[in-house]
Amino acid sequence: MHVTNQTTRRGRGSRLARTALLSTVAAAAVTLSAIIPAGATSSASIARAKAVAVTAEKTPTNILQTTRLNSKPTPHKFIFIYDDIQQSQVIGAGAIAGLQAAGWQTSELEWFTANPSTLVTELRAALQQHPFAVSFAGATEAVWGSVVSAYKAAHVWLIPSVIGPQATTYPQYPIGANISSFLQGGTALGDWTINDSHGTARVLVSDVNVYPILTTAYTGFKKAFQQNCSSCKIHYLPMDLATWATNSATTNGQIVSWLRENPTYKYVMTTDLTFTGGLRSALNTAGLNNVKIIGAQPNPPDFSALQAGQESAFVANNNTVGGWAIADAALRLSEHMNPAQSNLGQPYQLVTPANVSIGFDLVGKPAGYISGYRHLWRLG
Repeated sequence: MHVTNQTTRRGRGSRLARTALLSTVAAAAVTLSAIIPAGATSSASIARAKAVAVTAEKTPTNILQTTRLNSKPTPHKFIFIYDDIQQSQVIGAGAIAGLQAAGWQTSELEWFTANPSTLVTELRAALQQHPFAVSFAGATEAVWGSVVSAYKAAHVWLIPSVIGPQATTYPQYPIGANISSFLQGGTALGDWTINDSHGTARVLVSDVNVYPILTTAYTGFKKAFQQNCSSCKIHYLPMDLATWATNSATTNGQIVSWLRENPTYKYVMTTDLTFTGGLRSALNTAGLNNVKIIGAQPNPPDFSALQAGQESAFVANNNTVGGWAIADAALRLSEHMNPAQSNLGQPYQLVTPANVSIGFDLVGKPAGYISGYRHLWRLG
């Protein structure tokens, strides 16, 4: 498998609202290369890939946390700070629902991605309410790292969620990185692609690399190719989000332009499908009807697109369950337990034409996740 490099969601906010946040994060493209001996991919490797993909299509049956609290938790106060991105809003709603089930007092604040300093402002405002813990989703440490010392001094737990690999880890403060589920989901999508292409896939990867958690999905995708597809190829294309924030059609145009120059590439994988809306239309207009769209982090329209044959497969993490994992972290901290269990994150599921009827709300969601958490938390 050969990887080359060439530098070339949200709900209530506008695309322009993200430009300021993006400018706070370094987005330099990194040359990535991984070469294993060339040659036809073996039938055994394709069979292994298929087995992983088929297993990943099944709806998860259990939450990822397994260790029970030492005792029934004592109620405290929790604050979630929303932003203008739909995915983080769903995560926050899950966290609040979980802690309310445990009898905690909860409240909400809001920051805006157009002005990253508003997150710091709201984090400082949250301290004035004397909570036990405060959480938010998505923003990298470059945005909020300046408040960590104030939280430590106030003995208030800070629980950033879905932020990807970071320099700061336990025991200083818990981080809801959810890295393992994003890695495994990316690997499952890679294995689906290997099987779908019969071991010959050539994939253009469009990565939103200013969000480390999303790049983690690409890392898993690449791992599948390294393990099971010696004749597959990946071309890595970091997405220019400043350009996307101004005009998303420009980003799709870059993808289309590259594929026209490299007609042997028949797959586009994006690490967040939010950022390639309208790509199917752009590909068809360019005569690239046979290029398949795959990716991570789907939204409701992606399910309709998959049913209509406009997209081919994607991997999804259930953000509601991810919110309950944040609640689990807060409860473990209140019991003086290590919250590392909570950092396992939320389950994932591979969605293909075979199981797309499950729909957006239920994908990756264990049927008994609420009763599962109540059992862990000794709530009966």
